[in-house]
Order: sequence, then structure tokens, then C-alpha cells
Amino acid sequence: MPAVCWRMPYGKFRRRVSDKGQAMAKYRIFYGLVLAGSILFYAFYKEYLSAVVLLIVFIIPLLSLLLTLPACFLVRIRIRLEKDTAEKGEPVPLVMEVENRWVMPCALAQVKLRCVNHLGQSAEGDVFRPLDLIASTEAAARRRVVLRQSLVSRWCGKVEVSAAKVRVADLLRLFRLPVMGWPKTQEISILPRIQEVGVYPAEGSVTLESERYSPYRPGDDPGEVFQVREFREGDSLRRVHWKLSQRMSTWMVRDFSQPIEYGLYVLVEPGASLSPELLDRMMEAFTSLSASMIQGGCIHRVGWMDGEVLRWEELEDLDSLSAVLENLLAVRAEKKRLALEECLEGKFPVRGGHLLYCTTQGKTEEEEKALLESLTFVKQERGLRQVTLLLAGNLPAGVDGGEDCTVVEIGEGLRGLEELIL
Repeated sequence: MPAVCWRMPYGKFRRRVSDKGQAMAKYRIFYGLVLAGSILFYAFYKEYLSAVVLLIVFIIPLLSLLLTLPACFLVRIRIRLEKDTAEKGEPVPLVMEVENRWVMPCALAQVKLRCVNHLGQSAEGDVFRPLDLIASTEAAARRRVVLRQSLVSRWCGKVEVSAAKVRVADLLRLFRLPVMGWPKTQEISILPRIQEVGVYPAEGSVTLESERYSPYRPGDDPGEVFQVREFREGDSLRRVHWKLSQRMSTWMVRDFSQPIEYGLYVLVEPGASLSPELLDRMMEAFTSLSASMIQGGCIHRVGWMDGEVLRWEELEDLDSLSAVLENLLAVRAEKKRLALEECLEGKFPVRGGHLLYCTTQGKTEEEEKALLESLTFVKQERGLRQVTLLLAGNLPAGVDGGEDCTVVEIGEGLRGLEELIL
């Protein structure tokens, strides 16, 4: 089975290099030398044989071309990614099938695959440079060839793999002809790396509208009883259930419930600096924080711009987080921070809530000052108890959020986000 062949070295993907596509130049050079020799032979040898040789040299390439033309319609290419999701650095098996339905063999079938990461796309173009990979193989008459290779992504995001160009070569490998009917686009979600973050709800952080309690762990909210159990050493006498204790002839105490509605709102929006490193760090920060809050029993909502609409989704388990990531891994970047502006007019965040704005740093000091002013304005207008800026990057020297905005600068490896008070 022929091995798949990759060209164009690229640090973010694993590849193998082949000379099959480059070999066509050798065939053309060889044919040019043969043609030149035939012309010289005809020029200096005025006999019937020289004319026949020159005629054959002219006709054979045309015959090879005519025999290859049906292959443009009878060669079928299929590409398939064997995974829908993968971790960063995890090999993703890619299978490409080349089926030759023509009665003549295909000397060379060449597919140019284009891999595009849609994370942080904007009207100005892609943040991640598209990767072009070239796979080449031979295909016998009425046979199918299966090529296998692995893609490895360095960054998270929604990666789209499509066939940018499909061509076949004639038997002499002098001509390349386009194939009709290209394969469909394949997509894969490259997930951010999840790291442990210590999240701790602050005292009095439960919203007044909270009527939801954890079914798994007790808490300190006397408004709801989690369970009634026998007295243990260290229990407070204030929690003793006197009537039940008298009835059971043993000490019984109440365990109160743990509220899980803290009014937490995580807003994810790329900033002006759209380097792959910062976008990847922003997504890792959001995913790690959200997963830690879910494990800690803190239900929260995440918002992002879906087209021209600010969309909010409630996250209460890891399944809901996975569903949201399918959209966030292709979140677009806009010239303005539209999501932050929409917060003033939308339903969320509610009064008394905590807004965590996850973004990348701006390009100038003025942009960073404007961002902090906007966050302060949102806090005051919406009546929020706290606003936290989760910044992938660093603020310029001398710029801070003041008392109204807590700034967490997220460095490489999520440095600075080890603990967070909610």
C-alpha cells in the first residue's frame, strides 16, 4: 500500500515528505530532451525515418492525454477523519481513499489538503496560517487505494480539513488534469488542555434569586435542609432537631443545603491581540475555570457572540461544557468588543452577579484603559457585585482595574490563575 506523502514542512502538524509530485518535472525535462533530439535528427537526416520518429514523439503525449481525460470524471477521492474531537498534540488519523473507475491506470493522483483553524477568525483573515498538505499515489485500473496519515495540532480550535485541489497525471506524467467532484469538508474539534483551578465562592456570593441547591453535598444555607442524621462529635447544638431527637431517643441534627446559584457569568471574547498563543491561552483559561466550577458544584453561564447575537448557555455538568466548546472553538474576533456592549442591554448578567470577562490583551495602552472603563461601567449599570478580567497576556505598566475590577493576568501554563475567589 502506498504511503501518504506530505510536503511543505509546518511545525504544528506531523508530516512525511515525498518526491512523487516533484518527479513530474523530471519526466517533462526528459521528454523535452527527447523532443529536441528528434527535431535535430529530422533537421540533419532528411529521410523517411526521421519524420516518423518526430511524428511519434509528437503523437504519444497527445495519446497519453486523451487516455487520461476520462479519469477526470471516473476518479473519486474521499477523505475522512476518524475522530470528532482530540486533545492538543494527539495524533488524529486521517484516511484518504482514491478510487480509479477507469480501465486505464492512473499514473499519479494528487490531492492538496488544506487545514484551517477557525478560532479567532475575523474580517481581516485567519489568525492561524492555513496548512497545505499534498498527498500523492498511483492507482491501478478499477482499483482503490487507501492512504493513511496522522495530523497533530499544536493549538486548540475548530479545524477544518478540505480538498483545495485534486488532480491526476497522464501515463507519461507530462500533464496534470483537474478531477471533478471533490470530497466533502471534514471538521474536528481540538480541545483545550484542562488544568486544575482552585475556585472559592466568597461569603455572601449567593444571589438573592437562588433557589437551587446541590444534591450531593451539604452547605450552610439554613433555608433548605440537605439531610437529617445522627449527632457526631463536633456538631453544633444549633442544628439539633429537638422534636425528632425526642421521638428517636437519640440526638439528631440537620445538615443544611449548599447553594449552587452564585450568579456567575463567564463572557468569552477575543481581544485585539490575536496571536495563536494568546487565543489558545484564553480558551485554556475558560475551559479550566469552567470545569473547576462544575466540579465544585457552581452552576454558571457562559456567553459569546454568535453572529450578531450575544448567546448565553447554562453549564451545570461536563456534558454541557463540551456542547458549548463546539461553538466557542470557532468564536470570531470583531474590531469592537461587541459582547461587552451587549451585556448592558441583555438579560444577563443579573443584578448582584459576578461577571468574569475572559479575553486577550489589547494592542495599545489606550485600548486596555478603555476596556477597564467599560467593565467598570457594566458593573455600575448592571448592579454587579464583582467584575473580574481574565486577561490572556499582560496589562501595560501603570494600568490597573482599581477597586471596581479585579484583573487576573494569565501567563503561560495558566500562571496567575491557580486560585480565584468567586
